[in-house]
Amino acid sequence: MADKGKVIAVCVFILLLMVIYADQNRQDNPTTETPTKLEKKTRPPGGTDSPIIISPYVNISVYEDENCSTVKGNIDWGIMYPGQNKPSTVYMRNEGTAATTPSLNTANWVFKDENDTVLSQDYVEYFNLTWNYDSTPIEPNQVVETILYLYVSPLIENVTSFAFDIIVGW
Repeated sequence: MADKGKVIAVCVFILLLMVIYADQNRQDNPTTETPTKLEKKTRPPGGTDSPIIISPYVNISVYEDENCSTVKGNIDWGIMYPGQNKPSTVYMRNEGTAATTPSLNTANWVFKDENDTVLSQDYVEYFNLTWNYDSTPIEPNQVVETILYLYVSPLIENVTSFAFDIIVGW
């Protein structure tokens, strides 16, 4: 009979430990919908269309498809999350009569917060636009598939929308 009492006491003790652990876990990981600073900090910025501007000094056109039937006038980056590197595929065609080597730049960055207030240009350091084009000269009428990547730093704060121009030049 004493063994049965010990077993019950151990079971009650284990049950008590489980209840305490569950309560502590719930306090450490609340499931309420109340926003926290961390959630606000990591609110993803949304991008508007980024127009693609071609320098008049480079005979390149940018297209949506490899047949070069639809000009790609802009890129819609959509919602981006901190730490994300979002790709967008375009096709560059040399429309000139000589080989050319285009370059990639950005301009006219605009950042806004959740109140639609324009923020400082300092936020540009949290964004990086690159491409996989390797600077091999593009021959006349040659089409080169190119992927542009927009990276948003995981350290970004306050920005809820952004816009910028993509410049293809030389």
